[in-house]
Amino acid sequence: MGLSVNFYFIRQNLGSNGVALPKRRKSKSASRMRRSHDAIGVPNLRPCSKCGAYVLPHRVCPECGHYKGILVIEPRVKIKEAK
Repeated sequence: MGLSVNFYFIRQNLGSNGVALPKRRKSKSASRMRRSHDAIGVPNLRPCSKCGAYVLPHRVCPECGHYKGILVIEPRVKIKEAK
């Protein structure tokens, strides 16, 4: 029993390159309505309880190194250059 391939069916339903293609073109309105949820939102920044710098929630503050009032990492010391 051999493999029966209907090339006419493949060409009609999958296109000439064998890839599935949409039956109808999407309108500008439909494409834009679909993309309406793709926008990047504003980051949810909160002030640090120790130093007041704005930080993403549930993250260690990069300015002072505190998380929930506990020192987790040593903050980096900024070196001033002499002019």
